Amino acid sequence: MINKITLFFLLLGIIPNCYSQQINFIEYKKECNVAYISALDKKTYTSCLNQLKQIKIKYKLLCCEEYILMAYCLKKTNQLTKSAETLKTALSNYAFDLNCYNQIGPIQIDSITNGFTKKQLLIVDKGYENAIKLMPKIGDSIIHVFEKIDLLDQNVRTKIALNRKDSIILNSKIRQVDSINLITFKNLIYKYGYPGEKILPWNTGYPFLILTRSAKYDAFFKEMQPILLEEVKKGNMPPSHYVFWLDKHNEAIKATLEYGIIDISSQSNLDLTQKTEVKKKRLELGLINGFPIPSYELTVE
Repeated sequence: MINKITLFFLLLGIIPNCYSQQINFIEYKKECNVAYISALDKKTYTSCLNQLKQIKIKYKLLCCEEYILMAYCLKKTNQLTKSAETLKTALSNYAFDLNCYNQIGPIQIDSITNGFTKKQLLIVDKGYENAIKLMPKIGDSIIHVFEKIDLLDQNVRTKIALNRKDSIILNSKIRQVDSINLITFKNLIYKYGYPGEKILPWNTGYPFLILTRSAKYDAFFKEMQPILLEEVKKGNMPPSHYVFWLDKHNEAIKATLEYGIIDISSQSNLDLTQKTEVKKKRLELGLINGFPIPSYELTVE
């Protein structure tokens, strides 16, 4: 039964935080995938716009990258001012998986704004101003933590590069440093959730590096795999980060790279059936079909 406080919120048209937290962002991305297919594969831009509107009604939100997709379709249907306004909205909202968005060439903001008037570009500029304000207060502190992690990591790796004779000792030192860094990383996740776009908007490269390094440590992987899956569902961890981490672990244990993210050469040799299967597995974890095979940026460690 709905209690009086919840009923009060509903009558006002306000969704309490507990409701927004119940959104399964993997399911959200699966539905968005249909819109991406409409726009990028079928070129049915009006259909994409209608699908995104329905998703927004259902989930009470769209993420930044889906607003960008909407802006792309609006431009394709010659609604340039609406496209500019939608880009402003996009930049004023949190993203979920900008790493995925960055690999989909046609919907890059620079491409969409090509041909805009000065007035329309000013509208978009206001969105960039709003994007700066998305960083929560805790964001700067978390960036500082990652900078310390990176400094500690780089110091020991630089020593290895300069002194090959003591590589066994230094490799042991790497494991010690990684252990310290992973404890810090794990505690940060337990306290704040995975530091994705909600915590570090447009700055998720900071956690990605240590996430990549963590994949070879089986104890960390076994403990954090179910936790990070939940972080994807909550909308904290970008699906591209999670899927890359899974395949990076597969690589470490010499298992099949079932998500086709690492090793560009092997991705290029996949036939249509294999690519379809890879895309199906990715989508089950919220990584849309628009993420290319082969992918490029996430293969760089």
